[in-house]
Amino acid sequence: MPPRQAARRSLRRAMLGNHADASNPQVLRAGAEGLELAQEVPWRAVERLLLGGPRLLYLADNAMSELWYDLALARSLLRAAPGLRVELVLKRHPLLVSDAVPGDVTALWELAGARRDAPSLRRLTRELEAAVAHGRIAVRSWAELNAPLHFSAPELARRLDTDAALVLKGDANYRRALEDRAWPPSTPLGRACRHPAGAA
Repeated sequence: MPPRQAARRSLRRAMLGNHADASNPQVLRAGAEGLELAQEVPWRAVERLLLGGPRLLYLADNAMSELWYDLALARSLLRAAPGLRVELVLKRHPLLVSDAVPGDVTALWELAGARRDAPSLRRLTRELEAAVAHGRIAVRSWAELNAPLHFSAPELARRLDTDAALVLKGDANYRRALEDRAWPPSTPLGRACRHPAGAA
């Protein structure tokens, strides 16, 4: 499969993967493959955003299955854009049972290494470890994500004042971007988000 087509498939799975987290056991058992997106995604515009720059900030949400989808997307994006660097940003410690922290990435890689019946997971893990070793993926935790802050707050705004593309996963990050305001669903993000990063 061509790298950009694979990245598009991984992006869709990562978007649907939010349903398959540890706080939603019914969907966790069923997986994300049978789910549908609420609306069609402008794939070409998204590809230009994710693959067009040197750096991507990826603020993830949940551990376990959803984090696998996030990591698979990171691998696909790196394959499609050889000059891209991805920063996977997680919470410092869980606020809810399913919140991802850096230790969850290590745990998934150890699990994959022990699964002799899952060669694709072992291959994914090897590629990701190599990307970390070469500086193309960095796994970080921001203490500010454990605080009740919007993205316009100085503590978080300074971290987002970069030329990086931005991916926000999960309800908490959505609320940080929109500052808990009741915007109509059709409102453009550039209008609803006070911080410039929200326009992405």
